[in-house]
Amino acid sequence: MRRRRVRRHGHGGVRTYIRIECALADDRACVVRCIDDRCEVSVECVHPAETAGAALRRMVSKLAAAGAVADSVLSDSCVAYRHVQPSPVAVRGGDELSCLAIAFNDMTGRLCEQRRQLLRVNEDLERCVEKRMAQLAEAAARLAELASRDVLTSLPNRYAMMSALEEMFRASREAGVDLMCLAIDLDGFKGVNDTLGHAAGDELLKIAGDLFKEVCREGDVPARLGGDEFIILLPMRQPRDAEPIANRLLENFGAHAQTWLDGRCVPAMPSLSVGIATIEHSGAASPEELLSAADEALYIAKRAGKGRYEFWRKPGDGKASSEAA
Repeated sequence: MRRRRVRRHGHGGVRTYIRIECALADDRACVVRCIDDRCEVSVECVHPAETAGAALRRMVSKLAAAGAVADSVLSDSCVAYRHVQPSPVAVRGGDELSCLAIAFNDMTGRLCEQRRQLLRVNEDLERCVEKRMAQLAEAAARLAELASRDVLTSLPNRYAMMSALEEMFRASREAGVDLMCLAIDLDGFKGVNDTLGHAAGDELLKIAGDLFKEVCREGDVPARLGGDEFIILLPMRQPRDAEPIANRLLENFGAHAQTWLDGRCVPAMPSLSVGIATIEHSGAASPEELLSAADEALYIAKRAGKGRYEFWRKPGDGKASSEAA
């Protein structure tokens, strides 16, 4: 602890003194404490790289400029004050004052030790809190993932799909580009469940989910709405892009389903029905209207015999469809 005394003029021209003490940490100033003769104390943190001498000179300059210890110059810091150790009271002789000094020194020593213990406990608690906060953040991230993912296929669920659709729809309208929506159903899925069991039905859903992920490029969003219903969102695609995508879906799923069945008998060979709608073609004014247009196209495909895709069209328009090759 380095000390320096600074003289100042008090009220009425009476000279008073301020004692400046600089606590050290690794030969660096960590805190400066100012005590005047009226036992008023102020504490100020200093820069970690500031030497004790530099800190003392700076404090003296501030006090000389201010003429007094002011709150605007010196600020309290309990965190920094933990490094300041009180100096023991000098003990001289065996009179009553010496006994009081001994008792006082013993009391301050015990208080300092208790303070050190409390600081250690506080540091341990802070580490525990930090660890717990990290665990909670990790758990929250896992919950957010579970809330937005279909457990069976690992595709985005309905909630995540609607959020993506709203964002894509807004971005497409602002950029003046089209957005394509594919509504997909698994034909023959109920027959698989009834004949081979629900575990087999789950396997077929996983096959479909993996296929949709393979077909999609970066930025596309395949999602499972529930049951055997799926949606694929294709931003910045033209209507002419739909046919090769739909044909690839129909052909690849048919091949995968046949291989997966491996001779097992089901009422009908599993296939896909696909309904296609775009903002530009359907005139959709909202994400919900685009989904509705894709659903209408899907129902047309199912009524036309399944295992095929259909574009959305106004009532009375000619057909625009294709069966799987």
